[in-house]
This record gives sequence, C-alpha cells and structure tokens, in this order.
Amino acid sequence: MSLSLSPAEVDALRPWLDSTIEELFLLPNPELADVVVTSLAEGTRFSQLRSRLLSVVKDELGANKFLNLIQAKVESLARSRKRPLEGAAESPAKRAHQAPAEPSPVPTTASTPSAAASADAARAKLDALLAGGNPALQKALAFEIPQPKAQAPAAQAFVAAAPPAANAASRPTAATTSAKTAPAKEPVNPYLAPATAASRFSRRHRNLTFFEPGAIVDQAEAQRKQARLDELKRKVEESLNKAAIKENLDLSDTFEDPYCGDPPIVEWWDAQFVTSYAGVDAGEAGLDYTAVSHLVQHPVPPEAPMPILPPPTKELFLTKRELKKQRRMRKLELEKEKQIKIRAGLMAPPPPKLKISNMVRALGMEALLDPTKAEMMVKEQRDLRQEIHQKANAERKLTQAEKRSKVQSKLEQDRAKGIRVLVFRITDLTDGGHRFKVDANARQLMLSGLALLCSPNNLVIVEGGSKAANHYKKLMLNRIKWNERSAPAADAASTAEAKPAIVAATEASEPNECHLVWEGLVSAPVFDSFRFKAFKDEKAAQDFLRSLDLGHYWDSAKNFTGEITI
Repeated sequence: MSLSLSPAEVDALRPWLDSTIEELFLLPNPELADVVVTSLAEGTRFSQLRSRLLSVVKDELGANKFLNLIQAKVESLARSRKRPLEGAAESPAKRAHQAPAEPSPVPTTASTPSAAASADAARAKLDALLAGGNPALQKALAFEIPQPKAQAPAAQAFVAAAPPAANAASRPTAATTSAKTAPAKEPVNPYLAPATAASRFSRRHRNLTFFEPGAIVDQAEAQRKQARLDELKRKVEESLNKAAIKENLDLSDTFEDPYCGDPPIVEWWDAQFVTSYAGVDAGEAGLDYTAVSHLVQHPVPPEAPMPILPPPTKELFLTKRELKKQRRMRKLELEKEKQIKIRAGLMAPPPPKLKISNMVRALGMEALLDPTKAEMMVKEQRDLRQEIHQKANAERKLTQAEKRSKVQSKLEQDRAKGIRVLVFRITDLTDGGHRFKVDANARQLMLSGLALLCSPNNLVIVEGGSKAANHYKKLMLNRIKWNERSAPAADAASTAEAKPAIVAATEASEPNECHLVWEGLVSAPVFDSFRFKAFKDEKAAQDFLRSLDLGHYWDSAKNFTGEITI
C-alpha cells in the first residue's frame, strides 16, 4: 500500500507526528519527522517507509509501532475524504432514477431540497458516530461537510415563475419523495447510552484474523517496554524538575564557604613550635633533634598469670567396626611374626590345638583305639589353655595401689590445666554425716580448700581441676540431702526400738539449704589441703578470709540472694 496525501494534509499532520515521536522515543526527533513528511508527500509505499525509519531509528520495535500508527492515521484520513464524496454522489443518482424521461433544461425546486436532505442525513450519521465516545474516530473525522451551494437569483426567479401545476404534474413533490425513499425511523430508547445506540451503525462485518505464533507475546512485551519507557520518562522529568529547583535556590548568602579564606601563616598543630615556616626547610628553625634516633623503644611484655600450654591433641575416635578391624590387623601382624620365627627355628612350633570337634581328625587311629584316653587328653589341654588365659588376665590386672596412682595421675593432669574455685554457702553444717561427705569427697578428688563453720553462714571453699570441680558441684547441689540428718547412737536397752540411721529434720527447725555463690578460675591455689575450721562469730571468719586476700568470697556469700534452693 502506498501513501498519497495532499500537501495541506501533510502540513496538518506534522504536529501529530512530532507529538507521537516524542511520546514513543521519549525525545523529539525532527529528522525522523522530516523523513515521514517527505515520504507522505512523495507517495512512498509502507515497505520503503519502514526501511527509511530503520535507517534513522535503531529501535526496530519502536519503528514498527510508529509505522502502524502512521498507517492507521493515513487510512482514517482516506476514509474521511471518501465519505463526503459518496454522500454528494448519492443524490444525483437518486434524482436520475426518480425523474421522468422528458428533458428539463432548468432544475426544479425539488432538486435542491433533495441534495440538502442527503447532506443533512450524512451529517446526522457522522454526528451519531462522533457521539459514540470514540476519541480516535472523532479525531480522524474532524472535517467540515460541504454545504449545498445557493442558487443564482435568475434561476430562483425562473423557478418561481414556472407554473406550479406543471411542476406538480411533471414529478412528485419533495414530501412524497422523501416519504417513499426515507426508511421508517425506529423508536429511540432514552435510557440507553449514546455509545450503545451508535454501536450497531459503526460495527461492520469482518473476516477472520489469525495471529502468528508469538504475535500476542510480542504485543505484550511491547506494552511492557512502553510502560518502562513511560516510567523512565517520568523519573527523568522528576529529576529535571528537582535539578531546576536546586538551580533556582540560591544559598550563597546563608552559608559561608570554609575554604574561601586565605591559608593561615602557621597551622594550629605547629603554632607551639614555630612562628613561621620561613626557615623550616633550610634547617634554621632552631628545633632540637638530639632526642630523635632510628631506635624504637618496645615495652616489656608482661608475663602471663598462667603458663601457656600447647593445645591438647584431640583423640581419634574410631567406630566399632574400625576398632575390630584394627584389632584383627594387629593380631594378624603378631601371627605373621610368630610364623617367621618358627620357620627360622627361633621358636618351637606349638602343639596341635585339640578340641572335641577335631579329636578324631587330629589323633586318627589313636582316638579310634582308645577314645576315652583321647577325650581325657583333649579336656586336659582345654583346662590348661583356660588356666593360661586367666593367669595372663590376672597379670595384666592393676593392683589397688596402681589403680589409686592412675586415678591420682589423671586428677593431677586435670589440675595442671587450670585451677577452678567453687564457693558454697550452707545454712547448717553441724551434722556429722554431712561433714564426712564434704571432707571425704574433697580428699578423694584431690581438692584443696577450707570449710568455715560459722552458723548460719557456713562456707565451703574448694579448688582443683575442672573435672573434679564438676563432680564435687553435683555432689553438693544434687546428691547430698541437706534436710536429712544422722540419728544419734541408740542405747543397748532400746535396741528393739532403734530409730533408722537417717531421720528427717524436725518441722520446727529451719530448712537446711546449699547454694553455689561463686565460681571462677584462679592463677594458683591458696590452700594445700582440705580442712575444717570453726569460728565463734562472723567477724572472726571474715577477718581470717581477708588475711588470705579472700574477703570477696565472704562478701559474695553474705550478699547472695539466689532463688534456687537445693
């Protein structure tokens, strides 16, 4: 399809082109508008116009959309040119069909009203279409319908002088013609919108249109791209507006520029040493550099309160399957060494291992001749093997002294890793069974410390390794029942009615409680062993602890307000 517009139409189309280009491409492009105007004036085909647009604009999607808009605009202009011509040509055709065959050199009075009626009908139809609320159609059909030309005065006088009877006889009147030709008007519903009433006139039959695969996706992508371009355009306009506001805002009188002044003669950090920089570079400032040298004084690093030990090596924990495999491989190595020694003659070969299951196979005819003797021989060897095994186990078993030394060595290793201190406050420590448990467990766990007997604030201070401290902590807080007391020894006369060894505390007495009031690490132990010490009053106990620089233990116990009660 080619483009053919008149110069007046091309000039009238130029503002629309500029606005459309700015809306599509976000910037005005006079060169692109000139290319379109030139092509429209020359009658260029749409395919040639598309290649010209792509030579100016590299955006193929935008160029295709712009070309579609141009094509729609040109088609609307072409339709607007054809409609008034069709309306004007319809009236002479109807007159020729309805007029008699006799020639009439002078037009009758009915011809002029017929043309006016056709023009009025065309105008009414266009008004109905424009009233439908379609902006694109209103813009495309914005033209003036040509009015019928007025007759000359001579013609009007001649028509007036003609006999009316002849006119009436020669052709029907205008009222009769309009009644025959005009269709019957349908009743108009006043409650319907104008767009609904005009929709049946504007609708026309259309052929089926099949879309290519991906056409709808391309249209949606184009719409999304257009939305992004509109958003970008809006942001650019906002930034330009903000920049314009900032440019118009003059704050030169409000704030002073701190860098506008002249630099000082002497900087403030040099003012206490020199009054000017005149002789500094030449070495004439009079500064004393004798105390400055290339040596750097390093402070003596303080010694650590505890010896820095290397990190302990982590044991490699094996699974049961790996342990079995390791044991099997170790036994296999020992057996191979034994076989090598037997082959070399360094060791006598072991006697055959007789069992009831292999007795006949091992002894042969001897077992068949005297089976009882063979059985006794097998049982003797079995008992001998069992005795050797038990003897080897007994030799490997540790003695009581070795067990104690092993436990003691582990506790010493635990103590060497760090000293941990625990301070307990006990309400009542007068019971002998409680004192025995406190003392015996502290000695067994190699814990040093002190038990201060000063009711109602009895303190137990222990120090030792981490594992031993955890064990003693569980003993004091969980295992010992502090509200149970040991009963006094029963008389011989009342043996039958002896009380149980452990009796509950009386209801009238205050409940006995034990609290952990302080826990921490120290650099070195203060006590050599664990012992008990009784005091008459709290003042004496506090003075004793302060003499050992342990007064904070007493303060922590005195001010302790914990809610956990054991």
